[in-house]
Amino acid sequence: MLGNCSTIVCFRVGAEDAPIIGTAIDFAAQSLMDLGRGEAFMRTLNSRGAPTNAHYIETRRAELPTGRFEANVRMTRAKFARKRADVERKTKL
Repeated sequence: MLGNCSTIVCFRVGAEDAPIIGTAIDFAAQSLMDLGRGEAFMRTLNSRGAPTNAHYIETRRAELPTGRFEANVRMTRAKFARKRADVERKTKL
């Protein structure tokens, strides 16, 4: 979620945050949890300073001119990724 005093942009959020943000932008919590990559809901102020209704927006994937995107993804995965089976075993209730 990105926000300042007059604009809120909400990308996909989890179950704990969705009801809070949903209330702030007057939108269903489940809709905020179901957003896909690059999808968001945005609320801002109109020209008279009153909040607008939240509306759906799509963002474009950033093109990185450095040519380092794939290397950055590999490094991030190597450093932080966990095997699915390990995660499932640790989170099993």
